Amino acid sequence: MVVYKRGGTTYVYNLEHKWTFEEEIVLSKISRDNKRLFYKTWEGSLKYIDLTAEKDIQTIDSSVINFVISENGDVVYYIKRDLDVNQLFKWTKGKSSHVADEVDFVATSRDGKSVLYATSNNKMYLYINGKKAFEEERISIKQHKDLKEIYYVKDKNLYRFKSGKTEMLAEKVLDIIAVYDSGIYFLNTDGKYCYYDKKVHVLDNFISYTCYGENKPIMVFCDENNNHYIAEGRNIKRVKDLDNAKQIMFNKTCTKIFYLQNNSDLMIYDIKKEKSTLYAKDMAWFSHLYVTDKFIYQRDVTEKTCDLYLDKKLIASDINKTAIYSDKNGNILYRKDKDYSMLFSPYELYLYNGKESILIGDNITQYKYFDEKRILFKENSDTLYLYDGKNTIKIDDKVQNLYFPEKESYWDEDFFELYTLKAHF
Repeated sequence: MVVYKRGGTTYVYNLEHKWTFEEEIVLSKISRDNKRLFYKTWEGSLKYIDLTAEKDIQTIDSSVINFVISENGDVVYYIKRDLDVNQLFKWTKGKSSHVADEVDFVATSRDGKSVLYATSNNKMYLYINGKKAFEEERISIKQHKDLKEIYYVKDKNLYRFKSGKTEMLAEKVLDIIAVYDSGIYFLNTDGKYCYYDKKVHVLDNFISYTCYGENKPIMVFCDENNNHYIAEGRNIKRVKDLDNAKQIMFNKTCTKIFYLQNNSDLMIYDIKKEKSTLYAKDMAWFSHLYVTDKFIYQRDVTEKTCDLYLDKKLIASDINKTAIYSDKNGNILYRKDKDYSMLFSPYELYLYNGKESILIGDNITQYKYFDEKRILFKENSDTLYLYDGKNTIKIDDKVQNLYFPEKESYWDEDFFELYTLKAHF
């Protein structure tokens, strides 16, 4: 899906159909199934397009400030400014209903059945299926399981809202660090690192955490003497190997730790074996592909360029070091600028598929990556093209600007549910 301007006309193109109108779009969101597009105009009108057929554009309301949508786009919550009051409305099945007044923040669950909002009088509410389930002073929260659980600190106590009930879990709590199905990491008022799993376990003095697992309760942290530790739930062990590391990250399964030493050696620490092995020397920087433990890293780095390697294999030389990305399948995108002395230079765009680098275009100024068979790009001549995995197809010319609708963000979701590319720089 792309929105672009050509002359005074706005075009919406979903790679199959085009819609045109004269309005200026300031915010747009697309449902996760790519069937509905919602957008707000400069004048504040909230509208939507059914992308499954060439139907007329529908207007939901006017004077809209902000909006959020459910995963399938069948529910929309929006804040409307009316008579100097911010009013929250719910739209579903073509009809809008009033929810609350004086609202300045709103978020929804994937299915749209739950809505969390905050008001200007510092109150926070959670409604589930139209009924109030939670009310509290405006606080910083950690939500879990798509608004089914809410964790927060109030008066130095840790609370959890779950199944319609609020329960105090721990006292003398300063901040919540991470929430998992099996437990919670938090910092207490004595500056000590703690883990809660129906019981509070005080682990050690805590200065800062370096990284933690996305889906597993595991974390690397250090004390005031820069001594590093690994915490797995309530179990903690000292790891001297990490004391002099300048870059640390877990692999996806949290069974290994990748770290770069001060002498630029890249090491792999096996958590179960409690042993480090050398992967490679003379590293300027490293990352790893999301779905594998393959390393992607730079060498021969200059102010603006580098040579790019994947698993000790040279992929490309003299590329832009700040424009390296990968998708969920491990494909890598990189570019070579025409003129590195320019702030915004046209460039050659390449896709590395694990076997070879494919030139997508050689005079590109902007692109959008959907997957390896759908890449939209605009050339310096202002011509818009679609690369379909084999051929390059011209879409339009004299294209002024490209805009790409957002996906609504929800808590507890995988990175690639929201984005198509992960940066490696």
